[in-house]
Amino acid sequence: MQKRWIIREGDRALAFQLARKLTISPVAAQILVNRGVCDVARAQQFLNPLLKELSDPFLLNDMAQGVDRVLRAIDRKEKIVIHGDYDIDGITATVLLADFLKRMGADVDYFLPSRVDGYGVKKGSIDACREKGARLIITVDCGIGAAAEIDYAAQAGIDVVVTDHHEPEGPSPSCCAVINPKRGDSTFPHTEIAGVGVAFKFAHGILKKCRNEKLSQFPQDIDLRDYLDLVCMGTIGDVAPLVGENRIVVKFGLQKIARGDRRGIRALKNVAGLTGEIDAGHVSFRLAPRINATGRVALAHKAARLLLSDEEVESEMLALELENHNRDRQKIEAEVMKEVFAQIDGDGALAGSRIIVAAGDGWHHGVIGIVASRIVRRYNRPAVVISFDGDTGRGSARSVKNFHILDALRACQDDIHHVGGHAGAAGMAISRGSLARFRERLAAVAADRLSADDLIPAIDIDAEIALDELTGGVMKEISRLEPFGFGNPYPVFLSRRARLSRPPRAVGVGHIKLQVNGGGAEIDVIGFGLADEVNGLGVRQGDEIDIVYSPVMNTFRGEERLQLELTDVKKAKAEVKV
Repeated sequence: MQKRWIIREGDRALAFQLARKLTISPVAAQILVNRGVCDVARAQQFLNPLLKELSDPFLLNDMAQGVDRVLRAIDRKEKIVIHGDYDIDGITATVLLADFLKRMGADVDYFLPSRVDGYGVKKGSIDACREKGARLIITVDCGIGAAAEIDYAAQAGIDVVVTDHHEPEGPSPSCCAVINPKRGDSTFPHTEIAGVGVAFKFAHGILKKCRNEKLSQFPQDIDLRDYLDLVCMGTIGDVAPLVGENRIVVKFGLQKIARGDRRGIRALKNVAGLTGEIDAGHVSFRLAPRINATGRVALAHKAARLLLSDEEVESEMLALELENHNRDRQKIEAEVMKEVFAQIDGDGALAGSRIIVAAGDGWHHGVIGIVASRIVRRYNRPAVVISFDGDTGRGSARSVKNFHILDALRACQDDIHHVGGHAGAAGMAISRGSLARFRERLAAVAADRLSADDLIPAIDIDAEIALDELTGGVMKEISRLEPFGFGNPYPVFLSRRARLSRPPRAVGVGHIKLQVNGGGAEIDVIGFGLADEVNGLGVRQGDEIDIVYSPVMNTFRGEERLQLELTDVKKAKAEVKV
């Protein structure tokens, strides 16, 4: 599919000033400006993040009330139950607070729902917490939309503290505290922290009060840095933007994961084949899927047990279980994806719509979100995948740029229920009889809100540069911009008229290797999954190509070499000679 190349060079004069004041290259300065980092103070913070820059937890509404209620529960030896969720954000948040409160001297347990139970706080999950003896429930990564269920808890004599990061839906819960940076009255400066980030702030608030007021009955020697690996994994796994406070906790959390301080994470790294330095991509594509797999095809508490384990043998056994669950998830996902793609490709109206709604019977609920993401990637259209069990269907939606999928679903609210999510991803429920009208109405919304250009894949490019600008010094400066991920993407450059030093060579399955000349040096280029695109150009040794890529430093046999990871390629236009 032809792609649009969009060079998003911000104010070049501003980038030049930033480069001069910070004594960095114009290339690195341009990347900073493109990320919205436009003044020296912010740039210095971005390049040198420090834990001491984390904001005061008491800037979050209701933090003081929540902290007081927890400390009272510990003092009175009341049972506290952490109510989490079955994805990596909810699991890591649950583990963080359960371990922290145990070290604080609390009588604490946790509850993680299954996908059969459904997302969030339900009356059944309140009952499960009550059976554990709960006098106080702390929700993590859920609860903001559970006003009725929290009233149900109150009727049973159970207090609730809500910690969440989702957009408020409906009436605000009436409880001891509602700690959520997205509250309408919130002035907290970092609204995009993940659920585990809110749990971390809550732990910070509890510890800060104990230290400031010298509450000697509670332990005060706990090091919150012990939890940065969990915050890092949940933040990346929840695809929270890696800017602001998220950037700080992820940067230091990655270092902790690399050291393997936590037995469970060390065991998980082993089954994932990870050694040495760890970057956000390793967490996103290797560690997070293994944690998420338990909630998708099994029970999330296995992942929680792994992350809480102090025993090496137990950690290794649980990590192997997660590995097996991940393989099961991959197999189920492949089967559902095959059916879904066949449905789309066999229906011209479905494939031609500006939003794809695929529906079937018995598709595993744990993988339909992943399948929706694959549809988006393949067809560059927003997608909803619905799995029916009898008359009831559960749907998972994913979107493209410039299309707020949750708002689109809300526009069809008469045909669906239990809608929740955000701009890029959402979930819903639907009855079978409403499917046809829902498809029609959602297609009309997409036709109105999506332009033809929105359906053409676009590649955002940081700058057009010459290959010889990628010096060792520039690459070191680029490394200081890590961690890369959502909100702080890996830099992408365009270089025109790169001359092929050798013919393209196929490697692996669907990959291709090139070599181009850059400023007299030969530079390796790898195109993952791009063999067909490159071969389709019919280019040979000596031809010139325009390449879009991300530069990386590869170490082979102890030697570091520059390599370009290809994003897209076109034949260079013939030069017009005057």
